Amino acid sequence: MEFEKGTDSREAKTDTILDPEYESSILRSKSSLRLKYEAERSILKAQLGGLEEIRKRLGLTQRKMTQLLLVDPSAWTRWIKDESKVPPHIYRSLQWYLNLIDKKPEWSPQNSFQPYIQMHQPRLEKQWDEIQITVEKNLQKIKARNHDFESKMESKQLEWEKEKQLLEEKIEKKDMSLTVWKLIVLLHTCALLFGVIWVFF
Repeated sequence: MEFEKGTDSREAKTDTILDPEYESSILRSKSSLRLKYEAERSILKAQLGGLEEIRKRLGLTQRKMTQLLLVDPSAWTRWIKDESKVPPHIYRSLQWYLNLIDKKPEWSPQNSFQPYIQMHQPRLEKQWDEIQITVEKNLQKIKARNHDFESKMESKQLEWEKEKQLLEEKIEKKDMSLTVWKLIVLLHTCALLFGVIWVFF
């Protein structure tokens, strides 16, 4: 009896899940905004096609497609199995990207996945040449300023040498005059002593 009761309860649950009123209650539980987004997703899918159609139109592998959309590869695999699970913003992003490619072909994925240096090499080389020219001009200015500074320092050094030489000559002259005065004083002193000695003796 207990087993039969359990079977009846499982059948009751199955009947509830398959009940149309139960399904309609689930649909009513969705917000109006979510229903709006899902309707827009259906319209975009009808306009653009399925995810795999869009991928083939862009000429990308599944891996490159997931890199473009910034999603995990497992999400892409899950979406292509059941496209009702695709978030609405994915279709909106693909719509904007396709419109962008139509207006600006350089944004095509075949170009956007190339190395940046390869795409912009001519412009980068031109910028590098301009930088080198600017650096050379600045170096020349610095060398010119250094040359002016060195010449000014040499002239100042010569002036200092001349002033030093003049100062040394003045000191020598003062030393000589001081020595002469010392000799004169010494001679006067000797003459005075000699005169005193001569008077008293």
